[in-house]
Amino acid sequence: MEDGDIARELAAAVGQTLTAEYLTFLDGLPARPTLGDGYGPVLDFAGRQWRPFDRRQLAEPVPGRKRDVPVPYAHQMAREAAHLRAADAQHNGEASSELVEQGFTLDRLARGFCVGDDGNGEPVFVDAESGGVYVYYHDGMDVELVAGSLEELVVGSQDWLGDEDAPDTAADGGE
Repeated sequence: MEDGDIARELAAAVGQTLTAEYLTFLDGLPARPTLGDGYGPVLDFAGRQWRPFDRRQLAEPVPGRKRDVPVPYAHQMAREAAHLRAADAQHNGEASSELVEQGFTLDRLARGFCVGDDGNGEPVFVDAESGGVYVYYHDGMDVELVAGSLEELVVGSQDWLGDEDAPDTAADGGE
């Protein structure tokens, strides 16, 4: 199976269709600069860094607990939704309450197509309902809109070669 077919098949499994722009973006990832050996590219979108998954990473299994069913990184949101369902069952729906307040059901979250992470392990995903790109925060069990569409994210992203250990000046007012 061709790499392009793998990405399309993974997207179709969660009810999404990949655009030609995104597939071209995936094709160009190997040529982008990285922070060193063993690293993939880090991109900046509107002052926010993120790490895109290449085709291999999209299909690679997410490490998990022994009892977790293996899922590819592209379907990481389905695993997050399953974990929240289990927590909701034990805690009267409290685990997903923040998501529900934001209009995200667990079924909606489960259909997200994960395209990378925010550099801190928080998944960056495309919402099947709106087409928007969000970050899912494990600690708060909520989502934040990053871009209105996947095309907006990939077209607006630039190579980032800054210092990952430097303090985040955007979060503290740019000082």
